Amino acid sequence: MRTKDEMRAHASEIAAAIVYCDDEREIPWEPFEYWDEDNLAEVHEEIAEAIFDAMLWVQEGTLT
Repeated sequence: MRTKDEMRAHASEIAAAIVYCDDEREIPWEPFEYWDEDNLAEVHEEIAEAIFDAMLWVQEGTLT
């Protein structure tokens, strides 16, 4: 069983792959290319939180 910290880190990496097209998180994918850094950080966090919630639900069933 994974810890919540491990799941949060993994969710953040998945979210980063959705928002950015490089490993350094400097070049956003086309839909996000004109967004400022604050908006990119916000959407990254929102996606990561949604992924984390899904992981938590699958692992523990706590969102029901």
